[in-house]
Amino acid sequence: MAPLTFVRASRPYLWRLPILLIWMILIGWSGPTMSQNLTADQAAQIANSFIQSKAQAESPIPTFQSVHPYNPMDLTIEGKHPAQQSTTPQSKTIFVATFMPAGFVIIDAQRFHNPIIGWSINDRFPDDPAHPLHQLFLPQWHTRTNQSPPTPASTNDFIAPLIPARWGQDHPWNQFCPTDRDSSRAPAGCVAVAMAQVMNRWKWPETGVGSNRYIPPRHPLYGQVFADFAATTYEYDQMDPVLPNEASALLIFHAGVASFMNYGPDESSASVDRFALEALKNNFLYQQASIYFELEDFPQHEWIRMLQRELVNKRPLIYSGSNPDGRTIHAFNIDGFRDVEYFHFNWGWAGVGNGWYRLDGMAGGSSDYSKDQGAIFHCQPTIIPLHDRPANLNALSGNNFVKLIWDNPHLPNLSHFTIIRDDNTIAQTIYPNYTDETVQNGRIYQYQVIANYVGETPGNSPPTPHHQVIPWDSISLPYQIDFEEGLQGWSSLNRHTGYTIKQASELGFGRNTGMIAGISSTGYPEGTHLSDYLISPLISLPDSSFVAISFNYILTQSTGTSNLKLLWRDFDNAVWHELANLKPSDGWSAWQTNYYYLPEEMRGKPIQIAFYYNDFYDQVCGCAFEDIKLYEVPIKPLPGFKADQPDNCLGAPVTFIDTTKGLVHTWLWDFGEGASPRTKTGRGPHLVTYADPGPKDVSLLVNNLDYLFKPDYIMGRLQPSAGFTYERNILQITFTSHITNADIVWWDFGDGTTSTELNPIHDFRSKKLYHVHQIVYNGSCPPDTASEFIDLRLGTGIDNPDNRQNIKIFPNPTNHRLTIQ
Repeated sequence: MAPLTFVRASRPYLWRLPILLIWMILIGWSGPTMSQNLTADQAAQIANSFIQSKAQAESPIPTFQSVHPYNPMDLTIEGKHPAQQSTTPQSKTIFVATFMPAGFVIIDAQRFHNPIIGWSINDRFPDDPAHPLHQLFLPQWHTRTNQSPPTPASTNDFIAPLIPARWGQDHPWNQFCPTDRDSSRAPAGCVAVAMAQVMNRWKWPETGVGSNRYIPPRHPLYGQVFADFAATTYEYDQMDPVLPNEASALLIFHAGVASFMNYGPDESSASVDRFALEALKNNFLYQQASIYFELEDFPQHEWIRMLQRELVNKRPLIYSGSNPDGRTIHAFNIDGFRDVEYFHFNWGWAGVGNGWYRLDGMAGGSSDYSKDQGAIFHCQPTIIPLHDRPANLNALSGNNFVKLIWDNPHLPNLSHFTIIRDDNTIAQTIYPNYTDETVQNGRIYQYQVIANYVGETPGNSPPTPHHQVIPWDSISLPYQIDFEEGLQGWSSLNRHTGYTIKQASELGFGRNTGMIAGISSTGYPEGTHLSDYLISPLISLPDSSFVAISFNYILTQSTGTSNLKLLWRDFDNAVWHELANLKPSDGWSAWQTNYYYLPEEMRGKPIQIAFYYNDFYDQVCGCAFEDIKLYEVPIKPLPGFKADQPDNCLGAPVTFIDTTKGLVHTWLWDFGEGASPRTKTGRGPHLVTYADPGPKDVSLLVNNLDYLFKPDYIMGRLQPSAGFTYERNILQITFTSHITNADIVWWDFGDGTTSTELNPIHDFRSKKLYHVHQIVYNGSCPPDTASEFIDLRLGTGIDNPDNRQNIKIFPNPTNHRLTIQ
């Protein structure tokens, strides 16, 4: 029996959560660091540019209001005006930019690439700390690790929000909910709102089935709650998408009663996976194939593809999730997606906070919050057959063949799939894949797939969108392409604003004079959204050696705007995985060269690589590639080095010696801050001096691929300086050190005793002349010595005999009385 998941809503308690600052795990030796966190000013610039580009032409243009650090410790937004914000990097990881009359952008300051995690043009950021954006989404974003999940399979679909309703739980949407003795009504419950918004989207059912009667366990004083679904006609035409009325309030109430809503004065909860699901199927005539799936049972990339499949088939989802401590659970609707990574959330909070959000802030990754998340799938009226269209069609080309892969709808009445090429049926298959071996290299083909259904409601799904592919010879190693002769088997998904082969000057990329594969906003209307994959021909990786890739590229953007990734995909399942997140260039003409190994786990298997570009901000921008090379590396070298004086006194030369094992062609050294020289090429040995004290990181990159980084490997030290003064109290001397740049101090008092205290107090035994030495050390630097003669022969006091005679004279000096023991 599946566990019950009860979802609470409306006015939950406010739980205070700690901030976990997550250090980004970066690929490559030159990736950004925590010191490159976005500042408030940068966040404001990004948010303003982004929201302006997304605004509809017929809408009022949003006006930037302010940007604030978001603090999940007390779930508030700090500050009131951008002028009050610091321009230094923040320890907090999230900024919220707000706009007038509506709109907001949520920015992760630690994500220099694609930092926007949520945004809206038409709705405002919630002030209520009980809002699920505060209780659920942002706390989970703070506690997730910043690792990149597998990139979902490519899709060209954009699904606008399917639900027009912007309903809520409080008055007057709860006007039919039970009342307390003081006449205050229970909130309607987030589960009821999410259900009712889905039913309103379908305008179904006209009349329900059966009735329900029960006493809410949380608050028995309400007495019996009753609703007769079979005797009610739901007046969808009277339901306003924004303004509450009796028609919408009644639908919300009936959804709550059908799901055994546990009404209470402050919150109302119900089980999505059991009662809400059964109510939809049995009381409101939704498909019996409707089912509740939990995220924890699926890999994250598969979960995202499942959500996309539902939305492609025009089915909004009832989704539930909890905050990190599991004490606040909320149900809401996911009803659209765009740009692969963003889903549209309708929180059921009267429209407040509705917007586009990255699901990876909540969905799995390496966090442990996926167990509390789930959604109802296949939820549509029984009068509409479940004839789902195959989703995520991918066409992978090889030498005179094309392999098609798509997502299986997993519906019980599915019979088979029909394969269409160039608008003609060529085959049928019962599997969610097909290999067409009747094609010729170099020709353009268009593919579609239709799902065929049998049973009580036979029929066919709509065809998938056309997918273009050009078969080509598999890549043989070594391989090089400079695009002077066109794509040569490389393919682009977006034929209108995607990658093209042009002169660099035509795309606005300056210096390069040859042909390049590029994508650029140059020549397109302002606000044009650019997004595309540049996909390689098939690459068969060898069994016994490694394969590396090098390429020249340029990525031009404002701070933190566009997204450019090097991806690879397994030919068996077509799932894209991230190999590298490419950082931006330093201007329109600043090309750079990068090197990476292709995935070792795929040795001996066929893969493809791709350069995925997405301009999330629709600014003047773009990227381009040239001189792509693939080559074998029989044995990976093992980089290594050592220094003769890792503990270094500044000014003394340090000799670095390469100890790398294996075949090396190139070396690139970085000796750290304050080093002269800072960098060097060649094997060495290299002589380096340091001007600044403190720890130094040293790194070595060999063959542009294999990297060794030693943090704090060199400790730069300053020459120590000794010095002291003293005060005498008869035979007791108090020493005060005046030393600099020393980590060890050693005293010789001249009477056979020593000390390592910084400011010792020493009792001498005899009235003599003593030669006191202070010696200070700082690592490998030469020690420094200070000395003083201290004459105790004059003054009061008497000698203290040798301890070996076991005689003590005290006090010394005397105070009119003397004791000998």
